[in-house]
Amino acid sequence: MDAVTEEENVMTEKLVAMTEELVTMTHFMTSEDAWLSAMPELIETYGLEALSAWRDERNKHKHKLVHTAAARCFVVVLKAMAALGFDLNVQRDSDQCTPLHLAIFYKKPEAIAALKALGVDASLENSYGESCNAKYEKLAQSMLNIVFLDLELTHGFYDTDEWRGSKILELAVVITDKDLKELGRGHWVVAGFSADELNGLALFHQKTFRDAEPGGTFPPLPDAPGNGLFTDVLGSATPKEQVAQQLLALLSKHCVEKACPIAGFSIQCDREVLQREMPEIYAFLNHRIIDVSSFTGMMERWLPDALAAWKEDQGQGPSNYNHRAMNDVEASIETMHWVRRNLLVQPAAAEADEPK
Repeated sequence: MDAVTEEENVMTEKLVAMTEELVTMTHFMTSEDAWLSAMPELIETYGLEALSAWRDERNKHKHKLVHTAAARCFVVVLKAMAALGFDLNVQRDSDQCTPLHLAIFYKKPEAIAALKALGVDASLENSYGESCNAKYEKLAQSMLNIVFLDLELTHGFYDTDEWRGSKILELAVVITDKDLKELGRGHWVVAGFSADELNGLALFHQKTFRDAEPGGTFPPLPDAPGNGLFTDVLGSATPKEQVAQQLLALLSKHCVEKACPIAGFSIQCDREVLQREMPEIYAFLNHRIIDVSSFTGMMERWLPDALAAWKEDQGQGPSNYNHRAMNDVEASIETMHWVRRNLLVQPAAAEADEPK
């Protein structure tokens, strides 16, 4: 009896030690390399079966190692686990979600692709009756969403030296699905500028961003009614950091990280400013762009009649280009609707995109 008790004590101590090591790994080792370095010794010490069966009792969902690896997008770890014989279809206790469910929930396309390539069962349902087939299809569609964005800046893109230090005065975004249906929008005027700073900006800014009527802090220049942006900037209480935080939340709601392209007129210029001024936004977006100006540029060179028709169409719409961020975003979307109907003609799509 004493021998049995001693053996049980040894097993208990071994289980406690393994739990402590695995809790440390899952909670505090946040890099894939750290996991890859720790796994061989853990397997040698505790055995593959024990590691595969272990659940994190300190986590409300009682994750197994494969659940955490999938949620963190540790693709190499998942492939190693599959080779070792870990069950990649295992369902967690709390809601029966598989590793694939978690990869989809956390919007990790690389982990999704790896798990599907490893042959996991996408038809398994969680406690809510959701299979990964349905969830993956929805995620795949969201990866085709488009982020239409526009910035108004302290310096124009043609002022090469000054533009390198350009700051954001205003930002607008409209997120659409692949068919240009709006999913969400945001508009911010950025605080942090004094009247002296705004009055010191270039002539283009003075003609464009001052007030439309006299009587305010920024009366218009002769024969140059402005759009009022300077007054809005001076009255704003939203700093750039808060704008970036709110924009990132909006993007995260509708887009998969690093999957969706940014779009707009000459959008590569805005993207360069985002890289410096809002690096977290730049990092979230895909490297590809949809430059609406490319379409108008090709019409100018190849289809002058189409360019004239586009200009006439835009002139009759609500988005006469006025250098306010949301107005310019809406104009870029209207232009892409026009391009889809008139240049990139696909009968079914063009019919679906007829103006209401």
